[in-house]
Amino acid sequence: MKNLFILLISIGGVSLYAQSTDQNSETELSDSVSINAAQEADTLYYDPDIVKGAPVFPEPMIFDLVRPLGARKGEFEANTLALLPLKGRRYNVDWAPEIEYAFANGYAIELELPMYNGEIEAYKLALQGTFSFNKEATFIHGWQWIGEYILEGQILENSFLYLMGYDIEGGRSVYNIAGVRHNLYDASAEIAYISDWSLLYNFTLNQRINKRIILAIENNYAYHLDVGHEFRVTPQVHWRMSEFFNFQIGAGYQWMLHMKSPIIATRLIRDF
Repeated sequence: MKNLFILLISIGGVSLYAQSTDQNSETELSDSVSINAAQEADTLYYDPDIVKGAPVFPEPMIFDLVRPLGARKGEFEANTLALLPLKGRRYNVDWAPEIEYAFANGYAIELELPMYNGEIEAYKLALQGTFSFNKEATFIHGWQWIGEYILEGQILENSFLYLMGYDIEGGRSVYNIAGVRHNLYDASAEIAYISDWSLLYNFTLNQRINKRIILAIENNYAYHLDVGHEFRVTPQVHWRMSEFFNFQIGAGYQWMLHMKSPIIATRLIRDF
């Protein structure tokens, strides 16, 4: 645990930066971060909650970010994800209300309460930071740490992730999320499908139709050492309902360790 916290602190010390040679570039200042704006934002991708010059890419629906990389200080959001496996006669819902806040330019925190039907399943905390973005506003990358305490089995999960988004023209963009997860638990306890270490990879391809509609296909993969593989694929639609509300919905299929089933997933988002 000591090594994990040391790693987290060292990652958190990396500053968000971007260089620009444009003579009209400006500097955005926060308490601890200086950002050189690369250029005027394209009106199609402009987002007032993102620092000037940073690219704006759609987030995955299921394995989402804390806030968009490059989020502006003070940006705040509340949202809820619901995941419904379609198996058997009685459907059970995994859902998770959460709040997200950018406490500095490019840095954000998230508090989440994973639920199973009407019962609290875990407590979750996440931190995220932005490394940098390029002057053409076609690439941005950063890091994320997720700590989750699962009540059943008293399991403490720590995930360390690298985040990367890039534009591939024509309104298309890609988000890659890759990293590792470590589980701390009582080795004497009988816990099904548990592994000390897992490798995580998530790939999402987005197609922006217009300012309100985005089509995407999200792929979530995990390899649990000495246990097995898990994979989920979810085509989805993102709809910007208004200035403050977003709605996302998708349907796909998942191959989990304990079951295989079609799924329906939704996320309702409220920006403040």
